[in-house]
Amino acid sequence: MDDSGETSGQTRGAALLAALRPALPAVIGAAALTFLFAAVMPMAWVAGISWNLYLDRLSDFFVPPVGNAARLSLALGMSAVAALLAGFVALVVATPEASGLAAVRRRVRRSAAESDEALPRRRADLHPDDLPRAPIRAGRDLPAGGLGPIASADDERAIAVPEAADWPVDGELILADLAPVEVDVEGEEPWLQPVESTGPAMPDPTDNSIGAMVARFEAGLASRRQAQAATAAIPVPAVPITESAGEEEIDFALEAALGTLQRMNRQAIG
Repeated sequence: MDDSGETSGQTRGAALLAALRPALPAVIGAAALTFLFAAVMPMAWVAGISWNLYLDRLSDFFVPPVGNAARLSLALGMSAVAALLAGFVALVVATPEASGLAAVRRRVRRSAAESDEALPRRRADLHPDDLPRAPIRAGRDLPAGGLGPIASADDERAIAVPEAADWPVDGELILADLAPVEVDVEGEEPWLQPVESTGPAMPDPTDNSIGAMVARFEAGLASRRQAQAATAAIPVPAVPITESAGEEEIDFALEAALGTLQRMNRQAIG
């Protein structure tokens, strides 16, 4: 019985060692680094950690003032915690099937593939006659040889522009009629020729009748007013007040004389 118990114990130990063998380097490295860090830690840090974690209630080594015994105990505890965490992570990474991580990965990949195939559809876009379709992909939907030969730029230009012989003759005549007139002699362009202004017909200066005098008077007064308006549109220095007042008096006198002549003309006609 004792031999069988020892054999089963050795078998279990060998199985546990074989299972923990991938995690041994990580466990040893994490424990060594953590112990070294705790060994060189300042004593003030040791006292602060002991105070914040209430370690003074677990052992008298952590009661202030703390010493090297507290440092050694804290280093051993931190090394054990770091070794456990490193061993767990190493086992999960080394044996994903045993830890269940592979199943989680497969589930995540399956959900990602399903979400890639399923298109997001709004409720307003749902219709029984228009079923959702996956987007077009070149590697999946297009043929391996491509869609066909690609035409070059020269071929497209030759197809788009017909030959010169295919143009109708009528079109050339229309374009010739619409062409601008070319002037060979400089200075005879139509837009450089003077414009003949046709003003109102002036009465005969040899006619001494009252009607002719009134017509000549009205034409002269109108031309005077046009000249004054054109002069006023051009910016000139300020005119003295005496000259402007004299011109206003002359205009008033001319208008009065024109009114007198018009009354005399109406009386003579009437």
